[in-house]
Amino acid sequence: MGFFLSKAAGMGFEAEGVEPSPSLAKIAAEQFNLKIHNSFLENSNLVDKNYDVITLIDVFEHVTNPQELLNNCRRILKDDGIIAIKVPNGNYNHFKLKLSKLLNKTASMNIWDCCEHVVHYTPKTFKSMINKCGFKTKSFFIPIPIHSPIWAEHVGYYYQYKSPFILDWKRIILRNIFFRFGQIEKFVGGKIRFGPDLMFIIQKK
Repeated sequence: MGFFLSKAAGMGFEAEGVEPSPSLAKIAAEQFNLKIHNSFLENSNLVDKNYDVITLIDVFEHVTNPQELLNNCRRILKDDGIIAIKVPNGNYNHFKLKLSKLLNKTASMNIWDCCEHVVHYTPKTFKSMINKCGFKTKSFFIPIPIHSPIWAEHVGYYYQYKSPFILDWKRIILRNIFFRFGQIEKFVGGKIRFGPDLMFIIQKK
C-alpha cells in the first residue's frame, strides 16, 4: 500500500513503485502521493538501466516466475545499482514443521502460509537462482522480524494498524528469540535454521 515507498521518499529518494492491484495502487497514489505503475513489472514499460535501487520486500515468495522477475529487474537496474530482496527462510519453516510434529500441533499451525506463498527459499537455493540470472550477492543478513497485525484472528477483519503486544506476545517473543539465534548461526557460518527471514543485497556480475 505504499508504506515502505513513502518512507524511502521521506528519506530523500526519488521513489516510484509497481503495484498490480488497482485498489492498493490507488491507496498508495492518493494517500501517500506516490508515483505508482498499476501493472506487473514485466508490463510496466519502465526505462532500461534507469534505477539505482530496486526493493522487493516480501515479494518473491508470492511469484511463480521468479527468474523472469529477476531478468526484468536486471533490465531496468543501472549497471552499478543494487536490489534488496527479503524472503521468508525455508529452513526456518522446515524447523517449525519438525517442531510442530514433535508437539503434535501440525494441524493448528499454518507453517508454510500456503494460501499465499508459492515458493520457499533457503540461502543456498536463492543464491543459486540469482547466479543463473546474472547477479551476485553483495551482502546477506538476517533482518529484524516484521510482525504482521493479527486483527483477522480476533475480529474477522484485516487492518494495517499494529496489534497490541498482549494479543500476540508469544509469537513476537519467539520470533525475536529465533532472530537472535539466526544471527549467531550466520556469524559462526552454520546452516541458518532459526532466522525467520533472509535479506539479500544483490548486484549485477
